Amino acid sequence: MELKNLVFDLGGVLINLDFQKTADAFGALGVRDFDDYFNQFHANALFKQLETGATPEPDFYDNLRQFAGISASDAAIDEAWNAMLLDFPRERISRLLQLKENYRVFLFSNTNFIHHRAFSAQFLREFGFELDSLFEKA
Repeated sequence: MELKNLVFDLGGVLINLDFQKTADAFGALGVRDFDDYFNQFHANALFKQLETGATPEPDFYDNLRQFAGISASDAAIDEAWNAMLLDFPRERISRLLQLKENYRVFLFSNTNFIHHRAFSAQFLREFGFELDSLFEKA
């Protein structure tokens, strides 16, 4: 059987992550026990709705402020949530470009609008082209 398709995940595969950075950033905003809301292995209903796109962006921010008892701005929440997003190691992107020459390459990854906006802009700044262009379908 000939291998024709390759499917990649994003977090921890193409982009490095550090979940503790997000927990620390939310702690700095006044969110107590952030791990009860979200960690690498668990998400409460609010973050599950964010991850599945089931809540509009303004509702997510308002609900988080209400449940966590904080008054942080949308931008501050974005910054804390995106703190886990680290770097796209160049060798991984180079290897993906090589693989793309001989295989159909796909991205299958759960993400959310806040992270998508941040890592897409970061990738474009670092590499000068769109992340989605690496894949036949993302």
